[in-house]
Amino acid sequence: MSMYRDLVSNVRVHAGDDGDSIDLREFDSVIVVSASAIAEVEVSDVSDDDFEAADSDDLIERTDENGANVIGYIGSKRYLKVTGDAADESVIIGYRLHRAPEGFEVESRLQD
Repeated sequence: MSMYRDLVSNVRVHAGDDGDSIDLREFDSVIVVSASAIAEVEVSDVSDDDFEAADSDDLIERTDENGANVIGYIGSKRYLKVTGDAADESVIIGYRLHRAPEGFEVESRLQD
C-alpha cells in the first residue's frame, strides 16, 4: 500500500491581511511568504488580544532580494498574525502533518 497524502487536505493558506490572526493549534508547521519584505510577525496566547512581536529565536528567516521572502515560526504561541505595510502582500501557509485525508487509513506494519 502506498501512503501518499492529499496535499489539499493538509495545507491551509490564509491571506496575511493586517489585523487578521490565525489559530495555530491545528498546524504542525507554519510559514509566512511574501514577494516583498515581510512585515512583522506577531503572536499571542489569546485570540485577537495582547499580540507582541515574535521572539527572533522562534523565527527561521530566509530573505531574497529577487524572489520570495519566507519566515517560519517554531514558537509555542497559539495565534499568529502579520502586521505592517506589507501585510496585505503576505500569505500564511499552515501544514497539518497529523491530519489524514478523508478515507485515508494507515495500517501498522509493526509486530508485537
